[in-house]
Amino acid sequence: MTEDMTVDVNEIAKDLCENDDKSLLVKRFSDFCALLEEESSRNYELIITDLVAKLPGEQCFGVCGDHLEKIFQNNTLDEKVRYTAFFVYVTYLRRYKHINKARNALLTHEHEFKNFPTYDHLLSMVLSQLGPENLHAALSAAERACDKISDNAGVLHSYAATAAQLLEDFDKPHNSESVLEKALERLAKALKLTPDYPKFYSTQARLFSLNGDFIEAKKAIEKAIDLEPSSGKDYFIRYQDYQAVKIAIKHQQAIFEISKKLSEAEGNIKSISEKFMSDVEKAKMTSIEAVGFFAGVIGLVVSGVSVSANINVSESIVVILFLTAAMVFSFAAFSFIVHGIDNLSRAAFMVLIAIIISIVAIVSHAEFGRAEGAVAALIELPDIEKQAK
Repeated sequence: MTEDMTVDVNEIAKDLCENDDKSLLVKRFSDFCALLEEESSRNYELIITDLVAKLPGEQCFGVCGDHLEKIFQNNTLDEKVRYTAFFVYVTYLRRYKHINKARNALLTHEHEFKNFPTYDHLLSMVLSQLGPENLHAALSAAERACDKISDNAGVLHSYAATAAQLLEDFDKPHNSESVLEKALERLAKALKLTPDYPKFYSTQARLFSLNGDFIEAKKAIEKAIDLEPSSGKDYFIRYQDYQAVKIAIKHQQAIFEISKKLSEAEGNIKSISEKFMSDVEKAKMTSIEAVGFFAGVIGLVVSGVSVSANINVSESIVVILFLTAAMVFSFAAFSFIVHGIDNLSRAAFMVLIAIIISIVAIVSHAEFGRAEGAVAALIELPDIEKQAK
């Protein structure tokens, strides 16, 4: 903005408040518009913002608003003049918190001004001030504005700021990660175009914080504070906003760390719980096996006693060996059924023991048979000798 333009902004601000000559006011405002760059440029918005900052507040709001309305409602004027008056009017309403009135103006004149690239930019900024329920619509309007104007730092920042506001709210979009990534990219581009604008760094700090990068977030907000000129008219308002962002970053970091610790604790509790249940299950299976084993032993003893009462000792030993082998084999099968494939090696070992016991029983039976034959032969030998004599 040149020095001549600054003088012109002061003069047009004075005209909007004091000039009751409609024709002269329209001429001076038209001359002012002729000096402006295209409305899609960043300088256009900065000059309008500077003009609105020079307009008086509530004490003169009605007069200025009426003058601007008469200009943008005059269909005989050039479109750029009308839209610039409309842009000033909506920005003026936003500055002094007449947000509903600003939204109504945008919706009422949508059919006239929606084709201007910055219309959606204005709509997004107004909707973002109307509460959480309007943030999704505000972000959609900001997206359309970015599609129309990709090299305007103010438009790019508006998307990032709206995204930050939406992501900080409880009603987050389903594609939060995509929105955050796009916001960071567009804000980085805005900072490349305008590297010394303090408010951009404040928004960047909010986005970094949402992304969990708290170190960079703190650096960004400190840079915003350093860059904010203390001589500015809104310095104390901006400074308070930056301090609020610093507090929000600390709060967000505390929540992040608590959530992380809770997540770790939940993981540990789950791991301990799973191990406990596994140990309980193993203990239960071991108990079942022990019961089965003792039942088998008792059965073996009872069977051995019953059988031994009716046969001789050698046959009793063989029977008991066969019963033991059968018990071990049954226990191996039972263990495999309970534990499955995880206990296959143990079951196989028990089967091997059962086979060995069975072999011992068979060999014992054969040996006992031969021994009994030899004893019988010794007993019969004296009788044979007697007969021979």
